Amino acid sequence: MGYDSNNKLVFRGALESPTCFQLQVRGIRIAIGGFPFHRKNIRGHFPELVNQTGILKSQGDIRLLVIHQAIEGAQVGKSNYTFRSGDDVVSGKDIPTGIHAVLSGHIHRHQILNFHPRQKPLPVLVIYSGSIERTSFAEREEDKGFYLLEFTKENFRWGLSKTEFHALPVRPMVVLVLDVNRITPENIDDVLKKMIRKTDIHAIVRLTCNRPPEPWVIEKLKTSYIRSVSPVSMNLSLDHTFYPQGKYSVNSKGSSSSKQVRLALD
Repeated sequence: MGYDSNNKLVFRGALESPTCFQLQVRGIRIAIGGFPFHRKNIRGHFPELVNQTGILKSQGDIRLLVIHQAIEGAQVGKSNYTFRSGDDVVSGKDIPTGIHAVLSGHIHRHQILNFHPRQKPLPVLVIYSGSIERTSFAEREEDKGFYLLEFTKENFRWGLSKTEFHALPVRPMVVLVLDVNRITPENIDDVLKKMIRKTDIHAIVRLTCNRPPEPWVIEKLKTSYIRSVSPVSMNLSLDHTFYPQGKYSVNSKGSSSSKQVRLALD
């Protein structure tokens, strides 16, 4: 941990065990406690891991717990799946007092939790800034960015007074639907090129079709062909309607090595 040339705090490397960093900014003592992603029974181990960081006994004016876990009430996906219970989910009742906020990774949608699913208030806000890039089509309509947090001192005590989300530019995700009832071996080139020309050249594109295609269509849509009709800056994948056993994905910038062509089940 240190400062860059613009006097901004930068964390380097990865935590290997529960730790608490302490620093001063303009005379304000800030304590940042955290631990690495815990894979087995975080629900049972969370209170002890928090204690091991030392954050609850630190001398910080502002205390922040930084983790990488799913917490009760966090939501993901188009259906707003909500994490509730299970060994891999932190219980809301175990969020400690004596800190000013929990800052967490792991969940890609930006959100702020102040109640857990049983409608009981959390002692402090749980803040997920989310990923800064869309990583799956389930996130294609989500804004990506970061939170700016503001702390103020009132009656000799510091508190989190403001949270402000700042969106960042992201690559668009687009679903293109190929009408297999209207394509022929003679016109498929023009049809695909016209669809792609109307799409952002930096987009992440999923090509689907309105019904299972004829064998000649699947045979046509080989890696080399897809790269020939799409910009090198575009990522294009075929969904399960073309390959019922999985999804054939092609990065138009890459070669035909296994790193660029992969079978990934949804």
